[in-house]
Amino acid sequence: MRRLINACRDSCAGFRHGVRNEAAVREGLALLAILAPVSAFLRVGAVERVMLVFSMPPVVLIEFLKTAV
Repeated sequence: MRRLINACRDSCAGFRHGVRNEAAVREGLALLAILAPVSAFLRVGAVERVMLVFSMPPVVLIEFLKTAV
């Protein structure tokens, strides 16, 4: 159980570091924060809305991976 707690703590620290120090990560998170609520007001189908919202987390994930390299 202790290893799980340490892993969660380290993951949170890495997330904070990425948000504080990487502009691309901040931009991706800002776009996600904007696009998710805006998608509720667009006149698009459910599939398009899901594609819009779920296309951004992989972008943020890739930016974190690029940071780690």
